[in-house]
Amino acid sequence: MKIKNVKEGIIGQDNMNTENKRGEDALFFMISQLVAILIFVWDFKTPSGPIVWMFYIIPISLSLKMGVFFTVINTLLTNIYLLTALFNSLPYLLPQPIVVYNRLMGLTAGWILTVFLLYIKKLRNAFELSNASFQELIDKNPDGVIVMDKKGKVLFVNSTLQSISGRPAREYVGEILGIPLVNRESAEVNVAFRSGKTKFAEIRVVESWWQTEKANIIFLRDITERKQAEEVLKRDNTVLEALVEEKTRRALQMQQEVERAKRLSDIGTLAATIAHELRNPLAAISLAALNIGRKAQNPDLAPNLENIQKKITESDKIINNLLFYSRLRPPHLEKIFINALLEECVEAAQKQTKKKLAIQRDLATTQHQAIEADPLQIKELFSNLLNNAIDAVPEGQGQITIQSFSEEIFLKFIVKDNGDGIDRNMLEKIFDPFFSTKAKGTGLGLSVCRQIVDLHRGRLEIESEKKKGTVVHLWLLKSIAQER
Repeated sequence: MKIKNVKEGIIGQDNMNTENKRGEDALFFMISQLVAILIFVWDFKTPSGPIVWMFYIIPISLSLKMGVFFTVINTLLTNIYLLTALFNSLPYLLPQPIVVYNRLMGLTAGWILTVFLLYIKKLRNAFELSNASFQELIDKNPDGVIVMDKKGKVLFVNSTLQSISGRPAREYVGEILGIPLVNRESAEVNVAFRSGKTKFAEIRVVESWWQTEKANIIFLRDITERKQAEEVLKRDNTVLEALVEEKTRRALQMQQEVERAKRLSDIGTLAATIAHELRNPLAAISLAALNIGRKAQNPDLAPNLENIQKKITESDKIINNLLFYSRLRPPHLEKIFINALLEECVEAAQKQTKKKLAIQRDLATTQHQAIEADPLQIKELFSNLLNNAIDAVPEGQGQITIQSFSEEIFLKFIVKDNGDGIDRNMLEKIFDPFFSTKAKGTGLGLSVCRQIVDLHRGRLEIESEKKKGTVVHLWLLKSIAQER
């Protein structure tokens, strides 16, 4: 129904234009005939001269405003007036043959002028049709089009631009727009319309002609959706790059873990071999020292023998650390009350050290709390952490604080000391086997702790700063089976 109405509207508009054109033709035809009659009357009552016929060109020239039919009729009637005036009864200024010759020349000139006018009309119609087609092409262009004169004033905007901007064409015509004009170069701009719309557009300027004068034709393409798609792609690309980077980081971390596990396995095998080879000679040395002390009964030898036994004990402790490190296996899970086990570790550590220090305990939140863990491994874990703290604190001023917290699925423990602390550049190496900041020691304590925590699916973190002490954060699962 809409299509039919549109067609009817177009046909009706064409009919109206045709009627207006016929009315205009009739008006100019009547004016031309009135002029021709006035010239005829003047010519008929005046002695004919050699150039009087040229006045008949005036009504013929008015044919330029008429259609083909009216032009031919107008020329025919005008030439009839010209020939009729030839046979008037007034005396001639020139001999009659010359007058007849001039009038025939006038008649020929009239028809030649008519043909020329008709040709001009044909060219004009073709130009108007071409111009109309060009304007229709511009108007139906899918891109917005603005035609501006050389001064920057808008001469024409097409329907596409009206649709994009929401403004009618009459508001644009005559306005001066601040659009950068670079001939035959495209640029992307952010266009803000008065309607409040802001869109991305690609503009291209072409120099051309518009209704017989030079003008700049600006093609404006709405690329808002493309820009939005580019933003989405850019955001997705950023997310994808982040995911790839994360996957790569995890793969590299897994590879490092595999290499670390292999290296630790090799070190464990070597440690077990060395420990086995050293234990027998140490046992022989210890037995020999006991026999010497028993048989010699010499008080002067007692300090030396005591020193031998001390070094044997220290060596045996190193061997035990090596063996424990090399024999770590998946934990044998049991239900253990963590506070009681921690108290045993504190008492054992205080008995073994000769330093005067204070160990403060704040374990109320984990009172009567039980976890599923390997009691021997957890005991070794706390013992190593406490021994490291005791070795780090100063003599006579040592302070160690132990705190516990009950979280959703973890029990958290904090062991804090006021020792010398660790340099930041060494913190990354403290879990490596055989790395130690102490003058004496195997460097296996924290490595063993890390392995035990990993086997129990917990987490171990250490914060330290030189001259400001060390803080150990330990998380142990309440139930490993539940986490799995």
